[in-house]
Amino acid sequence: MMKMKRIIMIITIALLSKGVFAQIQKIICTDDSSVVINNVYLGVLNSVNFSTKEMTFTSPYSLRAAAMVTWHVNKWAEFKTFAVYTRADGADAVNNQFYVNLHRKNWSLTFGKMATPATEIRPLPPTADDHFITWTEAQIPGSALGAKIGYNTSFGNIKIGVAARNKQPEFSIHLGTKIRKDTIHIVGSVGGENKANYVIGLTHRRNRLYQVAAFKQTFNKKSLNDDKMICYFVNYKISKSLKLDCYLDAGYNISIKKSPRLEGGVIKNFKSALFKGLIALGYANEEQAIKGYLFVHL
Repeated sequence: MMKMKRIIMIITIALLSKGVFAQIQKIICTDDSSVVINNVYLGVLNSVNFSTKEMTFTSPYSLRAAAMVTWHVNKWAEFKTFAVYTRADGADAVNNQFYVNLHRKNWSLTFGKMATPATEIRPLPPTADDHFITWTEAQIPGSALGAKIGYNTSFGNIKIGVAARNKQPEFSIHLGTKIRKDTIHIVGSVGGENKANYVIGLTHRRNRLYQVAAFKQTFNKKSLNDDKMICYFVNYKISKSLKLDCYLDAGYNISIKKSPRLEGGVIKNFKSALFKGLIALGYANEEQAIKGYLFVHL
């Protein structure tokens, strides 16, 4: 309870300090400009889920505070780190990274606790996009201890890496390119918690359309089954002037022939001088519930 009070106090001070908002990103912290706070994030996500089977409701919530910092050692080396604290439905969670990035011309080498090449198509944890991450995006493996090497070409970029996930090796690759108005990222990973595990993922953005697709096989230790899952998310901006979107987040487990995720709805985005956020209304078939969302963040 005391932790929750401290968090509320910190957020209240931040909200009342209007001068802070103009400096919420790219804050230079040293005289030589070598240390930069890239991003400070505060957000509250709440939903009210109305059951269509019985006269009941649930109210899950999530409160998140995060910061991301870079130390530019010189022109070709930098340390990057972030810390994310989340309190959701009474439980506390911490997500953090600390890694070294070496780069020269078209080459880069990164090592530490970091995003693997496959993880890079997920939103960054200290951001609003990750705070309200979709089910499909969350199927892509998260950060791990490892190393990756990247090379930029005129066509796009490629990264390959190796990581230790639960003390087991995981190998991944990331290809990114832009073709006219289409931005495409393709990733793949194999191994990790089980050597038979693998994931293939894709993101595609074009004007008002954004979509994510993934196919994964995961060994289930409880059922001893190799679950094969098809995942898909699409968001389409219906009206730019009204800031109105529609979305679908869906998945199908081929192994057990069931759908663990099927939700669709509409999103109303808003933005003021101080806040950003959205109000959304959707229906989740797996929960048999109508869901109303409120999301407000800096």
